[in-house]
Amino acid sequence: PMYLICEGSVYEIYKYNPNVKLFAILRNPVDKSYSHYLYYRQRGYIDSPTFREAIKDEPSVLDNSLYFEQLKPYFELFPRENIKIVFYEDLKKDNKALLADIEHFLGVKTFYPESIEKRSNATGEPRLRFVNKMLMRIRAFIHSNNLQAVLPILRKTGIVPLAEYIRDHLNAKKMDKKAIEPALREELKAYFREDVSNLEKLLETDLSHWK
Repeated sequence: PMYLICEGSVYEIYKYNPNVKLFAILRNPVDKSYSHYLYYRQRGYIDSPTFREAIKDEPSVLDNSLYFEQLKPYFELFPRENIKIVFYEDLKKDNKALLADIEHFLGVKTFYPESIEKRSNATGEPRLRFVNKMLMRIRAFIHSNNLQAVLPILRKTGIVPLAEYIRDHLNAKKMDKKAIEPALREELKAYFREDVSNLEKLLETDLSHWK
């Protein structure tokens, strides 16, 4: 997902291989933004106790779901036949069919891993928020100081896996995910409407159920 929101990624990818095949899974932008908020809160990136407050405090919660703006440069640079866009709703409906479709697009043999039914990246509420904040700051320090070379060493020695286990298991409890307020959902649908309309034209796909 970072390739969509990281400025300049599209040009670096094109420079590396202009004939590469690309695919993206898109989710209803309102639901995706809410999921983004829950993930940021779990990881310690933001402290906003409600979704509405997070929208004000951290603009990227919404901006990262403006798909047309993100995808347009890819369609301008790469051949349309080398880009496949699939939807989260189809993943939930029949994950095997969607995987087979992507594998066919990539030109590889159909394969279903044993983990296909295993849920990953489930969002939980941290028991001790400062633990996740500390881990996030350490990671940010490593990246901002170009110390990525130490990550394989930390992973090999077990430090990184231990930190991830503490974050995702020992320090995580099940989150009571409340539904988005109906009024806020309508506000956000209006916010994304223009981007969704432009996306429909770009993909030549009916996305009226997102509006």
